[in-house]
Amino acid sequence: MDLSASVKTIMSSDLVTVDSTTPVKVLKTKFKRRGIHHILVDDEHDNLLGIISTEDLLRTAHFPAKEELLLAKHIMTVSPVKVHLDASIKSAIEIFLDNYFRAIPIVDAEEKLVGIITPYDVLAALDGRLAIENF
Repeated sequence: MDLSASVKTIMSSDLVTVDSTTPVKVLKTKFKRRGIHHILVDDEHDNLLGIISTEDLLRTAHFPAKEELLLAKHIMTVSPVKVHLDASIKSAIEIFLDNYFRAIPIVDAEEKLVGIITPYDVLAALDGRLAIENF
């Protein structure tokens, strides 16, 4: 695999997104039904606002009495690191290694959310598989 290739060649564009006022209860359902580990938070114009991981969701267990009051904006990572559609796979790998991230949102030239990439996507591509398209 050519590590100088664009992340768009291995990213997933089948995104699960919510707005910042989505209740945690709804987030739990989305994570469970889709079998995913990250949900992206965007606005009505597809601008990336944040990202929520299953670990973020697990932290809400410390506040069971307040769960009904918790919204996506309360638990999301605000302004997450993102890469542009034409960034190289190598640059994404460097971000994963330097930051221990498990997902990186992908945006286009207008900063609109268009995809997500995970270390699994990179490993599958290195192994000669097209990570998402084979599912």
